[in-house]
Amino acid sequence: MKTLHSMVLMLIILSVIKEALNDPFISKVSKGESATLYCNTSLPAGSQVQWTRRGVSGDKRVIVTRQEDGSIVKEIGDLQNRFQIDNRFSIRIERVDLGDLGTYECGGRETSLIVLLDPPSHTVSEGGSVTLHCGDSAVLAGAGSVRWKQVNGDTSHSILNKDPAGNIVKSVNDPDHRYELRPDSSLYIRKVKSADAGKYQCNGIHVADLKVLTGEWFVFVLLSIFTNI
Repeated sequence: MKTLHSMVLMLIILSVIKEALNDPFISKVSKGESATLYCNTSLPAGSQVQWTRRGVSGDKRVIVTRQEDGSIVKEIGDLQNRFQIDNRFSIRIERVDLGDLGTYECGGRETSLIVLLDPPSHTVSEGGSVTLHCGDSAVLAGAGSVRWKQVNGDTSHSILNKDPAGNIVKSVNDPDHRYELRPDSSLYIRKVKSADAGKYQCNGIHVADLKVLTGEWFVFVLLSIFTNI
């Protein structure tokens, strides 16, 4: 029995290691900042290397190639010279834009570039409904999984999770089926409550702020109007 437990434990460890090795590196950069992505460091100096980018839709294209003589061939329009390769084959992207989002590969090493944007703010009346979008960056960060979480100050709680196989598990008690995960990974909330107010994360990225207007708020507005008359 002890031997069986050891074998099971070893298989679990190997599975975790394999998953970690297969997961691409992730680089999170705010729009407008610069990003440096690293190639496979085991490549010998003077090698010809090629950087490719795979978009969220799955399309893959060559970005830039560094020839053995050190010359650079760019396969994309780069009039502002935003894409540069150094002697160690790392690629530096200046003034990162949302169009740079994707998974970059060089020498077998992959890095997902996540472009962070200012999250939109939603205001909805209590009892109404709202759709919070995950966004391409968060979808890419999930690598096939979707994890929605609500954050209020230092506290947070998971709402639901979807694994790469499509299985959805809710982490909250939801007898009224208020939470729904849409096909585009957005979170739909019906019968909104005051407790739903807060920041929302999709795959660990802050993607939306939600403000809920309650009946007390309307009373306050009316009192303010009559007071100023």
